Amino acid sequence: KAINKFSGLPHRQEIIFSNKKLLCINDSKATNVNATWYALESYNEPIIWICGGVDKGNDYTELINMVDEKVKAIICLGRNNKNIINKSYEDAITFSGWLPYEEVNDWLQKCDIGLITLLPGMTGAGVPSRLYNIMSVGKPIIAITGHGSEAEFVVREEGIGWFVEAGRPKQLVDAVLEAQSNPKKLLYMGTLARSVAVEKYSRGKVINEYCKLIDSML
Repeated sequence: KAINKFSGLPHRQEIIFSNKKLLCINDSKATNVNATWYALESYNEPIIWICGGVDKGNDYTELINMVDEKVKAIICLGRNNKNIINKSYEDAITFSGWLPYEEVNDWLQKCDIGLITLLPGMTGAGVPSRLYNIMSVGKPIIAITGHGSEAEFVVREEGIGWFVEAGRPKQLVDAVLEAQSNPKKLLYMGTLARSVAVEKYSRGKVINEYCKLIDSML
């Protein structure tokens, strides 16, 4: 009876969302190579693996064959992902590398939606410059931050994307699915983002606002 009633543990192979095309699993408890290997091994469908964080000195070579067999794409997050994106994985991962500043806009034009991430608590720390870059090329934004961040304020105030509270994977899934299912809304948000960037955040506009502020202090 106990086994029949057991629904699993949070963050351990936890189903966040599922439909006919997509199954989203939260396995953030898998913080070592062994647990990750068994997690990847348990699925036959192509996997988009979101990983990264703080490296604990793991030897990732044990995962190479499993990744090559099971994983279609890898999204690396967190501070320490150099050991994941290395020569050992060159056949399993496509990594664009760091881009010269003059090439950033060309790459952003190729995306459908931009992603902004900030640690919770980073309020009043300003808006990441990449947010303005995304707006300038006319793309909507998903901002994954804590409440009260400037990124949240811009995205919500201007209506140019979705705010997702950091640590809420279900909210991220919902935002991605809504974006995927509504291309007209994506186009509208992107056009609006470009308009807002020009009207409020262009170089000339920002310089003019700074001049006004300085004049008011003299």
